[in-house]
Amino acid sequence: ELAIIVNKLIDEIVKVDGNNFNINKLEPTLGAISEAILIIGDNNIIEYANFSAEKTLASNTKLKGMRLEQVIRVPNLLKNLTVNRVKNKQELFIEPIHLNSKGVDSWFEVSCSITPAINKSSQGILLVLYDVSKLKRLENSRKEFVSNVSHELRTPLTIIKGFSETLVEDKKSLDEKTKTRFLQKISKNADRLIILVDDL
Repeated sequence: ELAIIVNKLIDEIVKVDGNNFNINKLEPTLGAISEAILIIGDNNIIEYANFSAEKTLASNTKLKGMRLEQVIRVPNLLKNLTVNRVKNKQELFIEPIHLNSKGVDSWFEVSCSITPAINKSSQGILLVLYDVSKLKRLENSRKEFVSNVSHELRTPLTIIKGFSETLVEDKKSLDEKTKTRFLQKISKNADRLIILVDDL
C-alpha cells in the first residue's frame, strides 16, 4: 500500500529532523510517483501536491496553498477526513470518489491517513489517489453489454415460450395449419437465439 510506504518515509525523516519536518526531502521520490499525492494541513489547506496531483486534479496548476474543497468537491470524503482528524484516527481508510473535469469522468480510490504535519500545521493528512477510471469504464461496458444481451435474448425467448405454451395447453383446439405456423415461429426464433449466442 503506497500510502503506508509514504508514511514510513515521512516517519524516518521526522526521526532525523524532529519537528522540523521538511517535505522537500521527499520531493524526488514523491514527484516521480504516478499516483496523485496530497498532504493537507489545518483547515484542509494543501501543503504539498506532487506533479501527478497537479496534472490530474488541476491541469498542471499549482495546488499548494489551496483548500482541498476547491480541488475535490466530494462531500463524503471531506466529511470522513474531518471525522478522522477530530478523532485523531491513525488507521488508513479508503474512499471511492468520482470527479468530472470539463466533461470527462474520472474515478479514484483515495487512501487517507494521518501523517506528521508540515509548515507548522497541527496535523497532516496524507491522500493518495489511485486512478481506477479504466476499471470503472470496463465495469460500465460490461454492465451495458449484459443489459443489451439480456434484451436481445429476452425477445426470442418470450416468443418461443408463448407459442410452446399455447401448443401444449390448446393442442386439441388448434388446427394443423395453426400448429405448423406456431412451430415455424418457434424454429425461427430458436435460430435467432443460435445466431445471438454465436455472436457472443
